[in-house]
Amino acid sequence: MIPFFLRQISFLLFSLFLFSPTPLLADGSQAPDYAAKTGLVAGQRYYLGHNIHADQTRHKISSANFLLRGGLISWGTPVKITFIGRNYLTFSDLETKQEYRYVFHGRTIKAKKLKFHLGHVFVKDLGQVKARYAVLSEKDKDGIYEGVVKLGMSKAGILMALGYPPEYVIANPLKAKEWIYWRNRIQKTYITFNRQGRVAHIK
Repeated sequence: MIPFFLRQISFLLFSLFLFSPTPLLADGSQAPDYAAKTGLVAGQRYYLGHNIHADQTRHKISSANFLLRGGLISWGTPVKITFIGRNYLTFSDLETKQEYRYVFHGRTIKAKKLKFHLGHVFVKDLGQVKARYAVLSEKDKDGIYEGVVKLGMSKAGILMALGYPPEYVIANPLKAKEWIYWRNRIQKTYITFNRQGRVAHIK
């Protein structure tokens, strides 16, 4: 028979594990609260604030925002955050039920706070995103629908069509005259704007 004091200690440890705000590690210490740096809540429903170009083979997305072909997930898609870790989070597309891993690129973390970066990707108020979309030109809407950049598009249109350019390359995209995206880990896309803030050249 287990002594009474051992049963009491076991119950106490179980209670600490059960009611602790963050999980306990094997040594009894609390695991880091990685969710705090993201500004997101696991189990919460969100919407995509812009298109995402995912690696549909590995079901993976990088915060470096590679413009991969064939893996478009449209803005406004309802998703649920299922896990938040140190270097990545996972979310489920509530329409297709597919789960994706969103990896935090090291240079993204150094360039901007994750709360700022992820705040553009996962939004709670879909109405605000719809309002931004509603005032865009037909040229912008065509590019957003296809998930590509077209001559004559505005910066606001590109942000919804492609997402933000990597923060460690373009710190302030709204003021920059040229944006750079990675099509993959080697090839880049250069987008140049005219004085009116419209796309004048794509390379």
